Amino acid sequence: MSDPALLDLLPDMAFELDPKGVCLSFHNPPKPMEKWPKWTRGKHIREVFPLDVSKLILDRSARVLLEGGVETFEYELPTPNTSSWYEGRMVRSQRGTVTFVRHISEQAHTGQQIRELETRFRVMADYAPVMIWMAGVDSECYFFNEGWLHFTGRTIEQELGVGWVEGVHFEDFQRCMHTYMEHFVEGQSFVMEYRLRRADGEYRWIYDQGVPRFQEDGTMIGFIGSCIDITEQKEFQNTLTRINGELEHVNSELQQFAYAASHDLRAPLRAIDSLSQWLIEDLKDVLVGERQEHMKLLRGRVKRMDHLLTDILDYARAGKDLENVELVDTKALIKEVIDLLNIPAGFTINITHPMPILTTTPLSLKRVFMNLIGNAIKHHDRTNGCITISAQDAKNTAFFNFIVADDGPGIPSKFHDKIFQMFQTLKPRDSVEGSGIGLSLVKKLVKQAGGTITLESKDRGSTFSFTWPKNMPRVKTGKK
Repeated sequence: MSDPALLDLLPDMAFELDPKGVCLSFHNPPKPMEKWPKWTRGKHIREVFPLDVSKLILDRSARVLLEGGVETFEYELPTPNTSSWYEGRMVRSQRGTVTFVRHISEQAHTGQQIRELETRFRVMADYAPVMIWMAGVDSECYFFNEGWLHFTGRTIEQELGVGWVEGVHFEDFQRCMHTYMEHFVEGQSFVMEYRLRRADGEYRWIYDQGVPRFQEDGTMIGFIGSCIDITEQKEFQNTLTRINGELEHVNSELQQFAYAASHDLRAPLRAIDSLSQWLIEDLKDVLVGERQEHMKLLRGRVKRMDHLLTDILDYARAGKDLENVELVDTKALIKEVIDLLNIPAGFTINITHPMPILTTTPLSLKRVFMNLIGNAIKHHDRTNGCITISAQDAKNTAFFNFIVADDGPGIPSKFHDKIFQMFQTLKPRDSVEGSGIGLSLVKKLVKQAGGTITLESKDRGSTFSFTWPKNMPRVKTGKK
C-alpha cells in the first residue's frame, strides 16, 4: 500500500501515516459523502483532526505497528451545521499504517435513536403500574422493571437469567416452568397464574402474560411479559365458589324438604277428597241444596290445595331433569298436557300446524305448557272459551318462539300494572289472583333453558310468548 495510486482504486476514503503520524498519502473517492478538511502530504495528523480524534488514531496506530492485526474504531468530526460519524479500519503497511474510512452518520444516528428509545422504554417501564420482564431467545431474562424488583425485594443481579424462579412457590414451579418453556419453544403467547414470593415473605398470586417479540424479517428475538397481583381476586373467586357450594347444599335440602312435605300433606288431602266424593255420591239424597254446595266447595278447596302443593314441589325441583334430553314432538307433548288437565266441555284448544320437533328436556317443557294452559282455563270467564297454541322458527337463532293465547277476560285492570312490573322479577311470594307459583315456575324453567318469556294482555285475551332452544345440550352434573 506504499503506492498512492492504489488508494485511488478504493471506494472508501483512506489515508496512510508514517510511524510518527505524518500523512504519507490521502484518498477521497470521486463522490465523497462528506467534504473532508484539506489534507496534504507532510502534514501531521494533529494539524488536520481535533485533539481527541488525533489522539485516538495515534494510539491505534502505535498498537497496529506493534501487534499487527486490524483495529476498528469510530470517531466524530464536527461540520458547520452538525457533526458526522466515521468508522476507521487500520492495518499495518510497508511505510507505517493505512486507515480505510467509511461514513456511518446514518447508522450512528439510527443507533442513537435506538438507544434513546431503549432509555425511554426503561423509564416508562419503571413507572408502569405493572411488573415487566424481558427475555432473550435463550429464555433467560435480561430486564426487570422497578415494579418487579420492588415487589420481590431483590436486586436486578439476583433476578437476571433464571434467578427469578427462586421466588416461585414450589407447588407451582413445575407447571410454571412447563408453560414458560413450552411457549418459548413454539414462539407463542402465554398466560399463566402462579404464586410469587413478595418482599415481606408472603406468597401472592400473579397473573403473568408473555408475548413473543419479532424482527421485521419474522425472526423471534425474545419475549416481553407483564404481571399483576391477583391475590384478592383469587380469594374472592374461592369465596364465591364456596358460597355457591353451600347454596347448592341448602337448595338440595330445601328440595328434599319440599318433596317430603308435599308428600306428607297430599296424603290427608287426597283422603279428604275421596271421602267428600264418597259422601256426595252415597248421600246424594240427603246432601241437597245448600249442603251439597258446601260439599262441592270443600272438594274444590281440597283440589286447589293439592295443585298448590304440586306447584311448590315443581318449583323446588325445577331444573333437576335438565339431564334428561330427548327428541320431543311438541304437538304430541301438548296433547299429553291437555289430557291431564280438566278441560270444560265446550272449551276449545287449537294447536296450529306445524309444531317443531326438539332435542330438549320433555318434563320441563311439559310443565311450562301445563301451567300456561291451566292458567288460561282457570281464569277464563266462559266455559266455551278458546286457547290457541302456535310456534314460530326464530330464524338465524337457536330458538323456537312458542305462543299461548286465549280469548278470556285478559288481566283485570286492577292487576295490570302489578303483573307487568313484577313479571321480570316474579317470585313465589307474588300473587296475582292465585299463588303466583305457577308463573314463577314457568319463568324459572324458561330461564334455565336459556329462553325468554313475555306477556301481552288486552281488554280481551292474554298472550304468553316464550322462546325455547331447538337443541338443548346435556347438562353435566358431575355425577359418575
